[in-house]
Amino acid sequence: MKSIIAVAALLACCQAAFGQTTECRGISDSTQRLACYDKISPPATTAASGSQSANKSKASNFVDPTLVDDKMLDSRIKGICRGC
Repeated sequence: MKSIIAVAALLACCQAAFGQTTECRGISDSTQRLACYDKISPPATTAASGSQSANKSKASNFVDPTLVDDKMLDSRIKGICRGC
């Protein structure tokens, strides 16, 4: 019974996504079809230039903890003699 309810809820949520794209599927001209999809979901390149510079500054301050751990491990391993 629980699985039937879960499947019904999943199908109810997915129908909204399919409903938006059906109007663009029937357009045969590729440029018009792309324009139709762009109306539904604008491309990611239309972001404001101010927000892009803010994202770049955040990315430049980011330090990957995996790389820090790798450097520390590499420095510890260098003292191990592998040919002894």
